[in-house]
Amino acid sequence: MRLERSKNAVRNAFYGTINTLVSVLLPFIVRTVFIYTLGTEYLGLNSLFSSILNMLNITELGFGSAVVFCMYKPIADDDMPT
Repeated sequence: MRLERSKNAVRNAFYGTINTLVSVLLPFIVRTVFIYTLGTEYLGLNSLFSSILNMLNITELGFGSAVVFCMYKPIADDDMPT
């Protein structure tokens, strides 16, 4: 049992490192390809839309949880008609 846990920990660290490297290097590579193929104007437009989508994600951060909480409140209060 101990050997399996150690093996899993090493495997987890290895894949975590690979995941971090890919998430750092992939945007850089994609941005470089965009610059060479589309030009800097399109890259700026892409950056603008990415920023807008990121802001929408941040604003939605608590809204979904609040809706789910409100939907299950009658069940928690044992209010069957609602």
